Amino acid sequence: MRSTGTACKPEPGKVKEASLQILPLIAFVVALLLTGMLGLLLSLTVLKNVGISPEPVEELRKALIPEIRGELHPEPVERWLFVLLVLASPFCVVAAWRAAPRLSDLLHKILRIENSQLLLPGSAILAGLGGLCLLHANSLFLYFVYPQSPLLDLMILCVAAALLLVTCLRHKGVREIFRRRAGSEYRWSIAVSVLAIAVVLLPRGLSFRSVLDPWDMSLFAWKGHFQAFAYPLTQVCAGKPLLTASPPLYGYFAEFLLPVFNLIGFSVFKFCLVMAVIQAIATVSIILVAIRFIRNRVLCLLYCAALLYFTGGHCVVGRNAFDPYFQYWPARFIFPALSIPLFLWAARRGAIRSWIAIGGFAGCALMWNLESGIPVTAAVSVTLAMEATGQSLNSFRRRSLIMLRSLAVVLISATAVATLFWIYLQCQAGWKQPLHQTVEYQRLFYQSGMFMIPMPLKPHPWWMVAGTYLFGLCLGIRACLKGDRSRGMRLILFLSILGTGLFTYYQGRSNDYNLLNVSWPAMLLGFLFADRLLRAVQARLLSPGLCWLALPPVYLGMMGAVMFPGMVTHLWSFGSTQWRLAVAPVPNAAANAMEQRIAFIRSHVGKDRDCVILADLQAVYFAETGFRSSLDAPGLTELFYMQDLEMIRSSLDQAPPRHFFGDRKTITRFQLGDLLQARYKRVAVSRDGAIVCMEPLTPSDFPRVHDVPLFDE
Repeated sequence: MRSTGTACKPEPGKVKEASLQILPLIAFVVALLLTGMLGLLLSLTVLKNVGISPEPVEELRKALIPEIRGELHPEPVERWLFVLLVLASPFCVVAAWRAAPRLSDLLHKILRIENSQLLLPGSAILAGLGGLCLLHANSLFLYFVYPQSPLLDLMILCVAAALLLVTCLRHKGVREIFRRRAGSEYRWSIAVSVLAIAVVLLPRGLSFRSVLDPWDMSLFAWKGHFQAFAYPLTQVCAGKPLLTASPPLYGYFAEFLLPVFNLIGFSVFKFCLVMAVIQAIATVSIILVAIRFIRNRVLCLLYCAALLYFTGGHCVVGRNAFDPYFQYWPARFIFPALSIPLFLWAARRGAIRSWIAIGGFAGCALMWNLESGIPVTAAVSVTLAMEATGQSLNSFRRRSLIMLRSLAVVLISATAVATLFWIYLQCQAGWKQPLHQTVEYQRLFYQSGMFMIPMPLKPHPWWMVAGTYLFGLCLGIRACLKGDRSRGMRLILFLSILGTGLFTYYQGRSNDYNLLNVSWPAMLLGFLFADRLLRAVQARLLSPGLCWLALPPVYLGMMGAVMFPGMVTHLWSFGSTQWRLAVAPVPNAAANAMEQRIAFIRSHVGKDRDCVILADLQAVYFAETGFRSSLDAPGLTELFYMQDLEMIRSSLDQAPPRHFFGDRKTITRFQLGDLLQARYKRVAVSRDGAIVCMEPLTPSDFPRVHDVPLFDE
């Protein structure tokens, strides 16, 4: 019996071999840092010698409406440096991989085996630095979660729990408890529970009542975020062609959703409900992928809690008023999320038909939203190309042909789908000139710097996100060069490329809220790394001291788990209150001001369907009434250019609509008072005095209307 106990002890040679695994890792990291510094110097040299022509800011500023002319903040050096470093990163990874063996041999000669044990505390220091970087993200947690509680104590508790958890997972008895059991029943039970958790997000769909009754809701969420995203849908659902109804500020998503709203009808409630369902579908698709690839049950549950918190829970439990932010959740989230399981399916099949299917999916992603469609297309194309290089072929020519074929199939399919969709939109609009070109707003924001914020240079959590993507690229490219075609490495490489593409959204407008939005691929990568690390330590392929490198993702998971009960409680409370307001609206006249304005607009338009509404919450009025705008012009939130404003003024002057509704703020903002006084007569004012109804003048009106003010004082 004693021999059984001694047999369980690790052999000394295996312990030395495990400790020696640190040297290749350190050698690769050092080589990558050196090649990265060389790439940075080369990029700076190129930018200095080639020179960056300044953006034509002054000319563009004259083309913008006056109130946003001071919001141009071009970032040409930062933008081009980011692009060059992203393009150079694969070459740096390959160079570091080639140089790592020689550097490892050099370190082995310099350092003795005993001294290499000093590298184990170094891993703990590295994990501690990661934890400090997370703790530095006070704006990520302090500003968005539990302002009434001592958050610092909560963070310390999470760190202590994460340390305890990582320590426990190293012991065999605890590992046996949390080890995943084989069998489809367990997977299906987890999938059903994840789906039930995702349904908790559906109360977001009931947030429509916030705009119809006073509630704890950010007014800017409706005046800015909801308005910009929902206005195209209001016009398309009312029967107008998309190209002439609204500019493509967030892509052509409205045409994709049109069949859904033609089936169920369109209103603010139905819009919010459909957005919540799409958000739930995207979240479930990611969680199911995580369940398949994160084998450690505890890590998987922690990841689910963290993902649900980061993808929508923080906007409910935070100190800010509730803001669903539909422009990202789900507009920029759905196609990247669905691309992950679809790519895994295509990579497993490996047939031309699967590549055609995923290429068509990428084309749809480009037309849905360009900012998220480009990362999806790039991730699919580059990963499939790297898959071709990883095949065990002796001929470089044959390998190159396979790479070009896979790229050509995906890109041709994506281009064909996008082109056919564009032709369909043009035919729908009668081949009229679109309000704006597809990439015009992207050039305005990303190239010209509209509303841009520079990236912080001091220690910041974005370092962790960028480092995670870089490390994933290293693992993925190295695996492809070695011929490793495992599903895990495919997923790591795909997520790294996808996350790098989505990270450009934060690079342009670098505030912490946007960092939360673009970090969900890095979070999944972090938990995948932690799972593989712990399994390698348990199999004695790595030294036990390296398990502390799993601390940052486990910390995030513990934070999400701690926040999860409060998130569910707040979501349920918010949703139930919204539902009660929807079923039994508050009878107070002041509380129903929005409904009174909507009824006011309906009563004066009558059987007509066309009118002009220039007022805050414009999209809400169009959504609830079902009317369409008489103007082929952008919505108020999409109005950036003077040519659009002049077009509105010209239409109001030369082709007066039968019904005009406006509020004091918008009429003053666009300087329409004199024009309205000269060409229109006031018919009525809403009960709260917020909106005026006007109609074109007739010859009999001229002797008696000029002294009537637009609004009552």
